[in-house]
Amino acid sequence: MDNPQRAAVAVLCNYLLDNGQKGSLSVYDYAQQRHLQFMIMSNGKDVVIHDYDRSCDITGRFPSYYDYGVSRYINLTKIGSNVYNVFDYNQGSYLMVTVKGKSITVFDYQKSQYYNYSMN
Repeated sequence: MDNPQRAAVAVLCNYLLDNGQKGSLSVYDYAQQRHLQFMIMSNGKDVVIHDYDRSCDITGRFPSYYDYGVSRYINLTKIGSNVYNVFDYNQGSYLMVTVKGKSITVFDYQKSQYYNYSMN
């Protein structure tokens, strides 16, 4: 998974674990060394996350979301109180996303690498 999409998935997992905070938010992506902007909207079941950097949305409801930036689904499985396994149908690979407060760590199994984000 590429950096911009990975950041959007991190935001999605944070949203699901953070009592559904809606509105605009900024995320610092340490790999890209810059802030990324998102808008989160929800009707209580369905969620739309607009990614300003990629000019696209991720939409759906747990556990399946459609990423319009890559025209593929991602599926989430909650494996702990603050951890999700994410399957990316675009790359055919898994991520593990851990949320601790305002910090998000993503392990990309395909790249065998950790990526870190901070919610602002």
